[in-house]
Amino acid sequence: MIADKSPTVGRIQLYLAIVAPSELAQLFYYTKSLACVEPFKVSGENILNLFDLLLEKQSKRRQDHGRRVTIAFVQALCLIFKKGSVLCCFQHEFEFFSGLWDHVGEEGEAFIEEGAYIVCSIIAALFIDGTAARPSDFRVAYAAVLSEPAELRIPSARRFWGTKPKHGTIRLEGRVPSDWSTTFSSLNPTHHAVYLATHTLSILLKRTRKNVLPAIHAFLAFLWTLSLCPQAMLVLETEVPWNELVEFLNSLECSEGYSKRLGRESFPDPQIRGPGRSYLLPEDFQFRGQVWADLYFPAEVFVGELVEDTYGAYPLRVERCLWLGHRIASMNRWIKFNFSLYRFEVKDPAVQMESSSKRATVFKNASDLVASVSKPAADVGQGSNGDEDNENYEKRLERGAREDEWVGVDANGEEDGHWEVVEHEGAVDI
Repeated sequence: MIADKSPTVGRIQLYLAIVAPSELAQLFYYTKSLACVEPFKVSGENILNLFDLLLEKQSKRRQDHGRRVTIAFVQALCLIFKKGSVLCCFQHEFEFFSGLWDHVGEEGEAFIEEGAYIVCSIIAALFIDGTAARPSDFRVAYAAVLSEPAELRIPSARRFWGTKPKHGTIRLEGRVPSDWSTTFSSLNPTHHAVYLATHTLSILLKRTRKNVLPAIHAFLAFLWTLSLCPQAMLVLETEVPWNELVEFLNSLECSEGYSKRLGRESFPDPQIRGPGRSYLLPEDFQFRGQVWADLYFPAEVFVGELVEDTYGAYPLRVERCLWLGHRIASMNRWIKFNFSLYRFEVKDPAVQMESSSKRATVFKNASDLVASVSKPAADVGQGSNGDEDNENYEKRLERGAREDEWVGVDANGEEDGHWEVVEHEGAVDI
């Protein structure tokens, strides 16, 4: 397939978007065409037109309740890329957050692919707020690290984090506009994407099901590359739910044979399971070609066979996630691995970072404004009727939470129809 031979070429990703079978897959390939190593240079205006069509298509499908969560996500991300209404974006995000918990259970194996699409699309939003003349800050930071010899990147990053730089030196914008007409043209869409990414991660980390692993794998891989790219990580580190990440990693179990290899620096050998048995996972090919993934994969890694994308790949995903956890811990900044207790622990700097996080406050303020500020007649794709959304949300709640197939999780809770960020053990409800 030509996409496998030229994964870094944005033009090819755009063609894949056009023939993709679902709106979420289309969004993934559209964003990848802009966030890959060689972005499609004429994508700017053309892709905005495609986002218009995607928004319009999604708007016409508002009654398709079975796909409401992905519809809300696609609309929110399109508004970020198009620099549309900030409050409309928040509104769609709240619907996405409130339905994501149940959606993971309802989709089953389908979320294996969906989860990776969602996470990769959010990550892409961090890399596309720029132009050819002035690339995004994340793209510039990654380009600087990628220009270094590969063998120097990890030692260089460890030296930087060893200086114990103060967290929060790059302050994220936390202002929420008080009217529906304010767009991302006047606010930083990259900072908003950070909040969206880390809150999505927070929800998924508490949803202890096998089908969330590809999405968590994507987040962990990205966090590992961020640790190698300090100027980018400093933007994001205060918003990462480090405690929840550690709890998730400690819930995973791998084979005794593999546990002895977790401390290795090198990427897991594609032939580690014997001749003809590849370590490559389906989501690896989704990551491949994006700027950040160049810091994740060795150049020669894409050989061998593709692991079949079913729950049978679960042990491989567990091993990869734990390996990434050890790599992040090796930076001695956010988490550590206690070899006596054989478990991950949060380091003090990360505890302080979480206490200074703005994420919950930003979403709480936005929730209050979305609920109280009068909204003008909705443009296509800019938002839906709030009363209709709340009514349909209540109907979804009546169905109740399904029993988790891996670890029993009670996702029931009281809701009053008002979007509010409430974090408690085992669930995140919006």
